[in-house]
Amino acid sequence: MNLSIATFIIQIVSFLLLVGFLTKLLYKPLLDLLDKRSQSVSSMLDEAKKRQEEVCANLKVSRDRINAVKEEILTLKDEAEKQVESQRRDLLEEAKKEAKHIVTRSGEEIARQAREAREEIKKEIGELSVTIAEKIIKKEINSRDQEGLVREFISGVKGKTE
Repeated sequence: MNLSIATFIIQIVSFLLLVGFLTKLLYKPLLDLLDKRSQSVSSMLDEAKKRQEEVCANLKVSRDRINAVKEEILTLKDEAEKQVESQRRDLLEEAKKEAKHIVTRSGEEIARQAREAREEIKKEIGELSVTIAEKIIKKEINSRDQEGLVREFISGVKGKTE
């Protein structure tokens, strides 16, 4: 059994040397590699979190801009509707004024034409009366009566002019 204890001790020492050697050669570089990888992953996560925060901030700014544009559009739409309504009212009022003006002008024109027609009718009636009177007088009045009528007419005209 001596050999087996000695063998066992040699195997343990060899194993410990192998573990020490492997630790020195492989374990530390493996730990360094894992640390570097952990730091790389951690920095990537931090970068991703930072970018996500930037995206959220940009999204908020974009939403705010969209809301501002929507409000501006609504304001412009309301102003346009008010302007259209105002123009409609102005045009309607202008059309009513124009219609009144046309009616007034038409009334004045009708009145003027009626006056002219009356004057024309009076003139024609006067001419017809004179013509009829001449014809009647020519048949009924002799020359002596005619001279008296002319004198009477002349004196009437002189009286009106004085």
